[in-house]
Amino acid sequence: MGNACAHHDEEEVSDEETHRDVVLDGGDKHLGAFLAEFAASQEGQHCYSELQKTCECWDLAMAAVEHAEAAGFEGIDYEPENPYQWGEHTVELEDAMPGDIVQWTSYTENVTHDDGSYETKMAGFPNHTSVVAEAYDAETGVLACWGQNPDPVEHNEYHPASSTGGSYIIYRLACDDGN
Repeated sequence: MGNACAHHDEEEVSDEETHRDVVLDGGDKHLGAFLAEFAASQEGQHCYSELQKTCECWDLAMAAVEHAEAAGFEGIDYEPENPYQWGEHTVELEDAMPGDIVQWTSYTENVTHDDGSYETKMAGFPNHTSVVAEAYDAETGVLACWGQNPDPVEHNEYHPASSTGGSYIIYRLACDDGN
């Protein structure tokens, strides 16, 4: 895919290693909830997609979509031909919900802590993909996401109001039944 996340294309990956076995039933669940739960279930593991058989940041979101399809979600409106465009439906930061997919491009932020210290966080040079873990918290300014880059899947907090550069787009996938 050519993104800056960890790439393991020289390693042979067996089918058993492509993702942690997860039994999630789509049932009456909303697609976004399913995608977020899948990403959370991979915490601490490298998650491979079936499409690429790699564990780049993009693969976590793709594996979530693949598992949703296997669970019976039909007609998911993602764009597999364009790895950094996850569909035609985008939402504003304030409307971000679990299971939305964030595409970061050369994003940086500085977050000041209560003790006056600060940290700089970067995502995507040039691109990084993550799955929204929790609804955006306007009070704290936190957008919590699941991602892997190159570490195993982990929970990350972004603070878009503290952005110092780059951009992001939040995609909301839908399927045939409107979920």
